[in-house]
Amino acid sequence: MVWVIVVLVLAVGADRCPSLTCSNITMGLCAEATSAYSLVVNTQACPAYSYCSLKLLYRWANATLGTGGFACESAETFNAGEFLMGFDPMSPCGLQESGKDLAEGYAPKVCQSDADCLLQDGTLSSCTCGANGLAYCVPHLSSRVYAEEWTECERNGGVLESNRRAWWMAKYSLYPLQQRPVVCVEQLFYEFKYLEAAESAVSAGLWLSLPLLFLN
Repeated sequence: MVWVIVVLVLAVGADRCPSLTCSNITMGLCAEATSAYSLVVNTQACPAYSYCSLKLLYRWANATLGTGGFACESAETFNAGEFLMGFDPMSPCGLQESGKDLAEGYAPKVCQSDADCLLQDGTLSSCTCGANGLAYCVPHLSSRVYAEEWTECERNGGVLESNRRAWWMAKYSLYPLQQRPVVCVEQLFYEFKYLEAAESAVSAGLWLSLPLLFLN
């Protein structure tokens, strides 16, 4: 059994995604809340052996709805269950479902709620906060967004190589965060470091087997 990031359902309601600005604030803080839905993100990296998670920051912001600072997390307290799930990298791709593209518009689509993410078959995708103050519809795994992966699945007898499968799942899980993220957010938070490591692993033909290779 190996690990890959699951979908980040960021806790702040999609219609109230926090605005994100960058500033050099107290070292050891990921961000400070200046109002209920306004966060100042640190341009300084966390101290050694600690990290920032955008998922955990949004959870904190949703709980506090006020002011204060969110500190870098110690690597010793890292809980893979917060981010990861087990899956078999050799499992089949499955069948690509029809009707899983957006009924209106195209990805990436900015949304206010799940109702804005109606699919052609009448089901809904989730509207999830990104990393720039906006929320985006999460494309279904069977959508045209992943046409390249489905083509490769078909070409390879219904399976993907482990590294390619991990990269696909990471892109899917973190799709909203990849849409024009605020620069300091992309540089600071764990989720983007995972994406970078996963993409590099694919380029090098390697399997990214460790979930936390890149703490300071």
